Amino acid sequence: MHAAYDLQSRIFNIMKQAFLRVYYANGSPRDKEYAVENTVFLVAQFLGWTEAIRQEIQFLDLAGDDQTRSFRKLQDNIYTQLQTDALGSGFRLFAGEQRAVGELMIDRATGNPGCIGFATFVTDRKPALDHWLDPLRDDIKRMAIDTKPFEARLVSIQHSMIDLLAFLDPGYVRFPLSNRTKL
Repeated sequence: MHAAYDLQSRIFNIMKQAFLRVYYANGSPRDKEYAVENTVFLVAQFLGWTEAIRQEIQFLDLAGDDQTRSFRKLQDNIYTQLQTDALGSGFRLFAGEQRAVGELMIDRATGNPGCIGFATFVTDRKPALDHWLDPLRDDIKRMAIDTKPFEARLVSIQHSMIDLLAFLDPGYVRFPLSNRTKL
């Protein structure tokens, strides 16, 4: 849930608050690195949690089959939006790439599936993970100049993240309604 919230928030900030223009295009070297790496991390973190849930779905009890089906539909919608050509070729990860990123983001050191954190993501760079994420890094740098070519995909992903949050936190217990504005 936190991964979905963080990613939708970053997309909102890119589109409405000019996050990448401020911190990448006009930022210090430190700001530039953070803007790119943290944005890529937020995508990878979401995919890590999605893959962990996919692998463990047989243990997930969402109060019945209908709830589980609804949850999977929400996940599949995001999965499709990340890979479809209908939204252009920018900021796209094919199905296998999404799974690969997700698998590499899972940290099983504690015995329970979880995701590596931002510090590990940045300091223990995995060449295999970078292979899948470097195209996103390039797209993020391009977004700092012009978000228009990426707008359709980003908006659809952000809307789906908001829908996922509404499903997982319908009473706004963890994340207030005011922080779930659709683009």
